[in-house]
Amino acid sequence: MKFFQEAGTDIVGGGTPTVTIHGCGLDALNSPSSFTIMPDRIEAATFGAAVTICGGEVQLDGVRNAHLGAVRATLFDLGTEIVAESDRTLVLRAKGRPTPTNIITGSFPCFPTDSQGPYLAALSTSRGVSVLQERLWSNRLSLAMELKRMGAQIDLLNGQVAVITGVDQLSGAPVIGTDPRATAALTLAGLFADGETVVTGNDLLDNAYDSFIEKLRGLNAEVSRVTVPVGIFGHHHPVYGRLEAF
Repeated sequence: MKFFQEAGTDIVGGGTPTVTIHGCGLDALNSPSSFTIMPDRIEAATFGAAVTICGGEVQLDGVRNAHLGAVRATLFDLGTEIVAESDRTLVLRAKGRPTPTNIITGSFPCFPTDSQGPYLAALSTSRGVSVLQERLWSNRLSLAMELKRMGAQIDLLNGQVAVITGVDQLSGAPVIGTDPRATAALTLAGLFADGETVVTGNDLLDNAYDSFIEKLRGLNAEVSRVTVPVGIFGHHHPVYGRLEAF
């Protein structure tokens, strides 16, 4: 909305339940001389899950901490420490397995539904029992079936609630990401797992992340894009049920 306001569109009601737009025609719009797109809180949350699962320390630059309240609270509950921060920087550190916690998704400023996949993977490696409730969308917890192929202990209740009992170790397996967040979650689980994990759906990552694999490699992760035969995914075809949504 801020972009269109700077371009000359008459928009009022930002931050309220009702937004009113007064059309002025294409000829009346003027592109702002400069405009900075807001940071992606979902990408920041995903790398928060990465350090929670794998341990170590990561510095996130270009974030907007005001948008990460619920994620920061969840990271704290998981035992991931915020060791430094500024308006646009966040430094996270994790040691050992995560502490179990409960997560409930909701609209902003609640915990984002698009972050629950990576955190479902993180809870699968915790030291106890956690509960994750999806309150916005259906079928978002289907990722649990792929994590279970890697040894995760997850019970689904009515398709919207997952009860997760953390395990000491996951095992590498061929798994299928049906949307970008599920693919990211399985990739992070594979970094924790013993052995090799092959995740199909890496093309979906490009819909939602900028150079995700390259950034993981920059953090010393052993991950790469490869071509593999479809036959290794014996449980179902890797393009079945794919969701292109972010």
